[in-house]
Order: sequence, then structure tokens, then C-alpha cells
Amino acid sequence: MTTAESPRLTLRDLPLPVKMVITVFLISVGLGYGSALMQMHFQHSTSGTLMPTLSDIIAKFSGVSWPPLPEAPKVEPKSKFQQLLEAPETEPFNGSGSMVKAFTKKALEGFEEADRPNRDGERRAMIAWIKAGAPREAYEKDSFPLPDDIMDITIDYVGEGRTVKIHTLIDDRCARCHQPDADQAKFPLHTYDSIAKYTKVSKRVTTDPAKAKQLPADRLTQSTHAHLLSFSMLYLLTGLVFAFSSYPMKLRLILAPMVLVAQVADISCWWLARLEGVGPYFAMAIMGTGGVVGLSVMLQITLSLFNLYDLKGKLVVLLLFIVGALGFGVLAKTVILPTLAAEKIEMDATNAIEAGVEKGQ
Repeated sequence: MTTAESPRLTLRDLPLPVKMVITVFLISVGLGYGSALMQMHFQHSTSGTLMPTLSDIIAKFSGVSWPPLPEAPKVEPKSKFQQLLEAPETEPFNGSGSMVKAFTKKALEGFEEADRPNRDGERRAMIAWIKAGAPREAYEKDSFPLPDDIMDITIDYVGEGRTVKIHTLIDDRCARCHQPDADQAKFPLHTYDSIAKYTKVSKRVTTDPAKAKQLPADRLTQSTHAHLLSFSMLYLLTGLVFAFSSYPMKLRLILAPMVLVAQVADISCWWLARLEGVGPYFAMAIMGTGGVVGLSVMLQITLSLFNLYDLKGKLVVLLLFIVGALGFGVLAKTVILPTLAAEKIEMDATNAIEAGVEKGQ
């Protein structure tokens, strides 16, 4: 004896107010995911490129150059502070990129290209203090002997008898953003003790310059925590919404949990990429797993929105997508592409200046 299967609740059966809430939620998640892609550009991309390249990803997660260096040069062990001050200005302006812009584009006062020799002298003086062991006495007395090879430096930081006001220099270029109630308060640099931990030289010697670009374990842990808790809740909700759609069972069985599965695989590759030898191959997989996450969540959002409504509702949703595409096109033309072009010009100019300095021009 057989019985008819009870009809199940689908998205189309929900009351209109519930549909409206789900619609706004799905659109918000889509916009939020778009902003996450923008963050990837600012945090991990080389200046002038829209998204991180394969080399960027491998350097960030594995800490090795790609393609591999044929004979990696020996690199002296350096403190985190020194690495940030010596990294190319074209690297992202953050704790895993470069802090050179703190002396130029992000300086306390205005910057003109003619100021570059003096600002470079400031940076080199700070590096010299760090390489000398970051002596506390020099910091507290605000006086550190200038190396003989530094001829240009901003007059405001020149002390008596050819010295540099190292305390004042660090306050103006670093501590103003790295102190309580400032933008980077969680990485304080306003006291000697807070600075000293970043001037310690790691005992581990690396032969690959890309090691300096690798995300530190504490930041990777923070990102893992945020993604596995916060993002998982969002993907749970988008997956549940799609699971209640009227699409075929096989499609719902695959796509509904796909984002969560891909995210776990993606984050696993973050950590596996730190393995010696095979790490870069897991880093390569991050581009694939990340792509699956993005594609799956966009499919969940798009298909669910169209499944919520009848023909008239579908036309409204389609109109929203068209308006959104046009808006993105305007944004790309007026903001995104000009910004990328400006970054590329700045990167080329900086590379040319650095090449000239290396050649003694």
C-alpha cells in the first residue's frame, strides 16, 4: 500500500514579507562578498593588478618565490621592522607588505617627489638604528649617530653633532598610527618596549626573499577564526535558502552545502601551504577552492532570488541585476580602472627610481 508524499514547503510558498526579507538578505550577502574581493585587492595584490596573481598567493601563504628561484641568494636574517622598511614601496601598505609609504605618500605632512632623498635618508637612519640592535639609550635620549653613508635627511630630525632624533622620527613616521586610540592600536609602536619586539632578529635564516611576504601565523589564525565562524553562518543561511528552493533534488544536494565544503577545503589549504616542499602546490589550490566558494555563493544567491517569485517577480529581479551590472560598469570606469592605472604608474615610477638608485644615478 502506497501513500502520496506530503508536499514540501518551497520558497515560492512563503509569505511576501518573508520573501522580501530573504531577498534583501541575499543581495546584502552578494554585496558583502564583493567588498571582500576588494579587500583581497588591497591586502594581497601587487599594485596595478585587480586580483592577486599566482605568485602573490604562493608568496603570501607559502613564503616562497614562484617560479622557484634557480639559486636563491643568501639573505641575512632581519627583524620584522627592518623587513617592512626595506620592502618595495609597491607592496601593500600593511604589516605584511611595506611601510615605506609612511615616509612618502602616507607621511604626516605633505610629500613632494623632491623630498624623496631626505625621506629615504630618514628610513635608512631608522634601519641603521635597528641593525645596531635598536639601543634603548639612543631611543630615550632621542639621539643616534648618523651613518657616514647617509648624507640627506629631513632637517627636523637632525640632532647635534651629526645625529638623528630617532625617537622623534619613530613617533612621527610610525607611532602616530600605532598608539592607543589610533588606527593601528593593536600593533603599538609608541614605547620602546612595544617597538623592541619587532626589532628582534629571527634565528631562522631564509634563502628566499618572498619569506618576508608570508602571512604570519597569528594573522592566519585570526582569518581562520573569522571565516569558520562568521562566514560559515552566512553560508549556512544562503545554503538553507537554496535548499528550500524548488530545483531538482540532485542540484540542491550538491549546491546547498557546496560553499561550506569549499570553504573548509580553502582554509585547509591556507595551512597546508606552509608545509616545506609541497606547500606551494596547496597554495595553488587556494585559487581553485576560493573560486569554487565565490561561484557557489553567487549561484545560491542568483538561483534562490529567481526561485522566490513568479514571472513578474523574476522580471523585477532581472531588472535589479541589470541595474547592478550598469552600476558596477560605471564604478569600474570612474573608480576601479583609473585607480588601477594610477597604481601601475606609481609602481613603474617607483621601480624606475629604485633602479636608478641601485645604479648610482
